[in-house]
Amino acid sequence: MENLEYNEEENRLFRKDGLELEFLYYGKDKKTIYFRNPETEKKVRYNYEFRKLSKESKDNIESEFGKQLRMNRSIQVEGAFAVIKEDMKLCKLKVRGKNSVKREIALFCIAYNFNRYISKLSKNKIGTVLHSLKSA
Repeated sequence: MENLEYNEEENRLFRKDGLELEFLYYGKDKKTIYFRNPETEKKVRYNYEFRKLSKESKDNIESEFGKQLRMNRSIQVEGAFAVIKEDMKLCKLKVRGKNSVKREIALFCIAYNFNRYISKLSKNKIGTVLHSLKSA
């Protein structure tokens, strides 16, 4: 929930309780605006673009399609890790070093994706499959 309200036309920032924060200056990126809280004398940094994108993201996540994607992600990702660990016998990595570990995990992921693709080809189920939401 947003606790600051920005008025773009007048370049003013208000707290929920009605206190107006004083404008100080624009940041170097021209997107960040600095205000001063008159009660505490502390600076408040406000990025209008970030707040706008955050609100859009929150709206997308809370939409029906967003809920469906979240549910499917949890189902599909957990299943993928289970298959890689159990069916492909990946309990412990066989290499050391960050680059080698990345390479080994990438190979397992490629193998998993290839197996899934072949399985979908054989069952004629090519495309994105989303599970439907269950209503309460």
